Amino acid sequence: MFKWYETAAERHTIQGTVTCAVMTNMQQADRVLEVACGPGKHSLMLATSFLKTKGVLVSCDFSGAMVNRLSENYN
Repeated sequence: MFKWYETAAERHTIQGTVTCAVMTNMQQADRVLEVACGPGKHSLMLATSFLKTKGVLVSCDFSGAMVNRLSENYN
């Protein structure tokens, strides 16, 4: 399932993630919790574009396969 999500679904949801990050002033937060991170493409974008220096991003997902994929992609 995560292969489908990475190639088909995730690229169409990036605008919503960016909108949420901007509307909540994520750049000012010391800590951010990302729920339903999937394989982590949005996590990387949030961490590199919106997270302030020395800020902490915690990404989690209900699916163990998605968490494993996140670890594979960014360890």
